[in-house]
Amino acid sequence: MKNLFIVVCIILCFLSCKKKKAEPTLTGETPVVTTPEVPGKLLWDGDASKGTSIWKVASNIEGEGTITTVNDPTYGTVWKFTKPLGSHRTESHAANGFQAQEGDDIYIGWRCKVSMPPNINTNAVFQWKAYGSDMQQNFPIIISTTTGGDIHLMHYAPGQVGTELWKTPLKINAWNRFVLRLKISRDGTIGFIEFWYNDEKQTLKGGTQRYYGRTLDAEYCDPKWGVYGGDAQLITNYVGRPRIATTYDLVKPEKLNEPTPDPAPAPATVPVDPESITLFKTITASSELSGNKGSAAVDDDLDTYWQPAASDRTDLNIWLSADLGTAKDFNAMRIFWNRADVIAKYQLLYSDDGTTWQLAYEKTKSFSTIEKSTFPKVTARFVKLNIILTEDGSNLTTAEWRIFQE
Repeated sequence: MKNLFIVVCIILCFLSCKKKKAEPTLTGETPVVTTPEVPGKLLWDGDASKGTSIWKVASNIEGEGTITTVNDPTYGTVWKFTKPLGSHRTESHAANGFQAQEGDDIYIGWRCKVSMPPNINTNAVFQWKAYGSDMQQNFPIIISTTTGGDIHLMHYAPGQVGTELWKTPLKINAWNRFVLRLKISRDGTIGFIEFWYNDEKQTLKGGTQRYYGRTLDAEYCDPKWGVYGGDAQLITNYVGRPRIATTYDLVKPEKLNEPTPDPAPAPATVPVDPESITLFKTITASSELSGNKGSAAVDDDLDTYWQPAASDRTDLNIWLSADLGTAKDFNAMRIFWNRADVIAKYQLLYSDDGTTWQLAYEKTKSFSTIEKSTFPKVTARFVKLNIILTEDGSNLTTAEWRIFQE
């Protein structure tokens, strides 16, 4: 029994010594402190240094845009989306390995620097975009720029009914930080949006910091970054540290000391031509969408465009024709398209009666988004732009169709 008592005393003494060793000493010894882990889970990391494998679709481009990575002097490797003049879309479709589900509560964070002339309307620099069947909203959430010089947050309800939730003046060539909290649901009474801009939680439509609405459409929704729209200008969108997580802290982009922003770039120069004889003339189209009629191609506005219906593209042939009212002389044509990669051939036809057509010009290769063509002088009352596509899924839009005499 005596030996057992001695053993117990030794064990107690050892444990006491171990415990005291972990405590601060009288001489000021600092104990080892373990940093607690940040709560939550990182669901997707879009760091540009990881390369294009982070995207589901790395390059979603209409026209001659580019998506690259560049070294920012403050934040290191970032994504650079460049949409040239006359092009319609330069985006990446995220996020590889992640898919939001009904009932999820997620945070999406990133920093963004837009280089563009002021007062240019874009369709989006960020989209929460729907895909698949039973599409009612198409793009439930969009962040875009406006002709008023603002950047705003939009929610689109079923029927694509848009509501502006928030806006602020656009800071050009300056880094801004965005965080969206989304409760994912097809039920508009359950789904909601919360939004932080430059580290401050924003008040949204209705005077509260939470806006309830449908945040899941069709089969699924995905985030997209880049530039969509603003066809009449060169626009560059730099995107850094895009992330998706279950907490705000895991996606919040940090702010470091940044250099003074460059001045806003001047508007890009649109080619100047003699006045088009098709300007505001009566237009007939092979087909058209209600918001993108054939007349939009002859209104001298590069931010509007003609878009044919999907069913019209099944035979790979779409066209526009114009009645000039009386016979006119012409020997040149310029066309502004959103993309050039889906064109197999285009022709300019002319007619005296609008029924029997003759060929004035034809091109079968080496297309661009801004096409200028010249040909021997023609005199006619009716003209027709005839386009042959490479595939029936091609979404070709025509912003302007000019015909003139040089």
